[in-house]
Amino acid sequence: MSHSPPVPPANQSPYPRVEPPHEHHDSPVAPSPTVDRASSERRVRTGIAAALGIGAIAALVAGIVAANRQSPASPARKRKPKGSGKKKR
Repeated sequence: MSHSPPVPPANQSPYPRVEPPHEHHDSPVAPSPTVDRASSERRVRTGIAAALGIGAIAALVAGIVAANRQSPASPARKRKPKGSGKKKR
């Protein structure tokens, strides 16, 4: 659209639509983090162990649910046919 409708002053955004020009400064070089390699490896191993444990539990639960679904239903009771047995007087 080449025409934008007028916006009432009460409905205008308090934030500018275009960023005003400003000076660019060189960003300071961030110091490299000094992370202990052993602690980072330990965290990775702990994360992998946790994922394996959760996966094993999920597999067990899925196996139990699948076994319950496939188990045969309890045998239905057989009804006595009508008219069997002694007649009432």
